[in-house]
Amino acid sequence: MGKRSNTIRWLVIFSAISCILSFPADLHAQQAEGAEVSAGTEETSHHSAPATDTFGQIQFVLSGDPVVPPRDYAKGLEIPNPDEYDPIESGTIFDIVYLGVADGRMRFEIRGYTATDLQNPDTGQTVDFPVEQQSIEIRNIRIDVEAAESGSLTYKANRFSETSGN
Repeated sequence: MGKRSNTIRWLVIFSAISCILSFPADLHAQQAEGAEVSAGTEETSHHSAPATDTFGQIQFVLSGDPVVPPRDYAKGLEIPNPDEYDPIESGTIFDIVYLGVADGRMRFEIRGYTATDLQNPDTGQTVDFPVEQQSIEIRNIRIDVEAAESGSLTYKANRFSETSGN
């Protein structure tokens, strides 16, 4: 009886592993047609964000990942020079993280950074928008939503000037 029990146990383990390895790919989070996972990324707080040179291109991120890297978007797309900022100033430099969809609303977190530490956010603020809204403006960033799911976002990001609207 012990040998049979051992054989059954190994068959169950083998079957479970086989199921996991052959899990249908179409049940995993999928990017929308035409979306590209950015080849250029920047590391921010343990997650990479599409680089600013991908602005205007369709991008895909999972919930919990940044949609743009930390920058002072009021000034431009360049990595901020720490010498141009007060060391305790926080929030002028920010990134935006997609948190997913809850109760019919897309949720984002605006994370503020100090110029001396672009890896660890210093502040955070959650904002949400109706899931039907296709264009979102957060500070100097416009996000054109292609597809918003609870686990992923397909979008185009662009910087615009608050004074000119472009």
